[in-house]
Amino acid sequence: MKKSLFKNMLAVTAVLALTFAGCSVDSSSTDDANQIEKPGDDSKSKDDSKKKPHIDRGEWADEDDTEEENEKESGEISDPVEISDSPEGLKVFSSLSANDVSESSFTSQTIKYNVIVNAAEDAQILVDKNSQTLSGVKYSRRIKLGSTGSKTSRNITIYVGANQKGTLTIDVASSNSTAKDRVLMANDVQVGNAPTKAGTLSASVQADENGYIAIYSAKDGINIYGIRWSTGSEGGVAKQTSSEAVIPVLDNSDVAPSYRNGVKAGTRTDISSVDTDSIEMVLFASPKGKPEGAGTKQSPMDIQTALSKIPCGGAVVLKGGVYKLSETVSIAYGNNGTESARKYLLPETGKTAVLDFSRQVIDDTSRGLQLNGNYWHIYGITCYNAGDNGMYVTGSNNIVERCVFQANQDTGLQIARRASDLSDKKDWPANNLILNCTSFDNKDDKTGENADGFASKLTCGDGNVFDGCISYANCDDGWDLYAKPSTGPIGIVTIRNCVAFQNGKTTSGANYANGDMNGFKLGGSNNECPTPHVVENCVAFENGKDGFTDNGNGGGLNVSGCTSYANLNSNFNFYRTFAGGVFKKLVSMTGSVSPKQVDKFGGKAEECSVASKISDSVYLTDKSKKTFNYVTKESVIYNGEKIGETGVADLYKSELKSTDHPLVSLDVDAKCRNTDGTVNLGGYLEIKEGSKYAGLGARFGDEALNVIPCGL
Repeated sequence: MKKSLFKNMLAVTAVLALTFAGCSVDSSSTDDANQIEKPGDDSKSKDDSKKKPHIDRGEWADEDDTEEENEKESGEISDPVEISDSPEGLKVFSSLSANDVSESSFTSQTIKYNVIVNAAEDAQILVDKNSQTLSGVKYSRRIKLGSTGSKTSRNITIYVGANQKGTLTIDVASSNSTAKDRVLMANDVQVGNAPTKAGTLSASVQADENGYIAIYSAKDGINIYGIRWSTGSEGGVAKQTSSEAVIPVLDNSDVAPSYRNGVKAGTRTDISSVDTDSIEMVLFASPKGKPEGAGTKQSPMDIQTALSKIPCGGAVVLKGGVYKLSETVSIAYGNNGTESARKYLLPETGKTAVLDFSRQVIDDTSRGLQLNGNYWHIYGITCYNAGDNGMYVTGSNNIVERCVFQANQDTGLQIARRASDLSDKKDWPANNLILNCTSFDNKDDKTGENADGFASKLTCGDGNVFDGCISYANCDDGWDLYAKPSTGPIGIVTIRNCVAFQNGKTTSGANYANGDMNGFKLGGSNNECPTPHVVENCVAFENGKDGFTDNGNGGGLNVSGCTSYANLNSNFNFYRTFAGGVFKKLVSMTGSVSPKQVDKFGGKAEECSVASKISDSVYLTDKSKKTFNYVTKESVIYNGEKIGETGVADLYKSELKSTDHPLVSLDVDAKCRNTDGTVNLGGYLEIKEGSKYAGLGARFGDEALNVIPCGL
């Protein structure tokens, strides 16, 4: 925007009272993350495709199978640059919510709500009532840009500092429910096409030499609900988090599925039946607890002090509330329980405890909860908005149960070694059980690619198990088991009774085009690190790439009783399984989606050291006709072979108990679980009794089949 334009606004500024309804930010007050032991180059996986240098906001990224490594490096965090106010008196912009703007009609150039509204009689900007829930915010109003604008006319202009670079995120919708060609602009950058159904757009933008960014429509009407800005600084990126963001609670007693099939499936412990008042060795912590606290209900400690002092067999009990934290909560190496006397971390009976790390900057050291100890049982907490992993597990023989990992800047929960000098596999984390946990909206604003729901990758030992976990709406993969040649194969991971869906887009609808977007990514490195992982009774649907993929593992994967539906690249992609993969009781379905590839099992004959085998499975063999093959008896299969009964129609149309789709929302953890925490999708994608294909694919139940005594 031209300097002369802003000089003319000085008189306007003198008479207008500026309202800063949550929109100003002190750019010099960023908290430093606590400096935990750095993982060296181990925290990121090798992506399963080359990344394209474009931002595709409306469609899933079209990716090939070429592999490219992307490791992260730890770095020191620099203080953000001090930015002075604009000549017009605008504070440095952080966010604007349409909820804070009065219903009105702007017909002239106006400075209000810490923004400049560039309007005129013939270029009005209106604010009216409209209800939407986006990015965790319940909006009751919208700002209507009206029609085509420019950098000088019919726009909303924010001040961020001269030539500042950052990320602009806007909750937005086309004003026409069928028009998909409404382009939202920020200065000369296309933020993206406004969706016909309200969603979120995001793009990297640079301010002009005066520090301003004008937001406008390049064609016809666009409605804006919220605007957020975050800036980058050396070694870290400032996060902006709405105070109205909804953090889920774990109590699902009122909304658990009513569907019952008389089946027991999955695992839980009996810790949910423990009354925390009856625990003998206990230290209480609270959001306002003090290091000098006695650890009683009346005199609670802070969480970090309590964790460091609890003896074997004892429990740290978190009083209900939101724990606002700017530093990593660390369970130190050597702070161990024993096999017969674990240490426990859980909320007070009947209460909800949320570890909110929104004060952390985005940085590789900004973990939420880091578990370096052995024989811990962590139950029922939420790790929210950490600057890196929500929880990072480096210890062994731990149980993490009924936890939620939401909106973290790297993988929700990751298992890997605690330090890069631990090269011996015996020192890597092993035998951890991740039980009935949910991970979603993890998004990696720094690169747009590395935040999975769950990961056991790069440097982890044998025996790590994910049971009953749900991973959805993460910017990268649902699960990532990547290994790289420099550190060698990881231990065998088991994934059972789990669900991965709609990874690649967050719950707001934002698409992270750099993400790999698979449901279950089971390895990597083109057969240089083969590991025979096990996947049982799992479901993948509507992921942005593959439902299940070997990702170049090469090892003899064992995949059984799994269902894969409507994934955009392929449902089952195992054409690089060279060492005797076993595939049985699998169901592939496409519905209305036209996948890019057919299902593939085993490498070519000349590539395989041991042939893969398949049995009792329905898999896609013709993507244009959408026909499938049904193989019954165990048979050798190589990539591209079509064996068994041919021309089978899509089972989605006739053979399912339910096609009632679980909605992507903030309360999936409640709606898709039984009251004991085990998965229940209400019969969705399960083959009905009496079908020719009964017994194939995944099936969940009403309650846990296995109950593990917790020891409290």
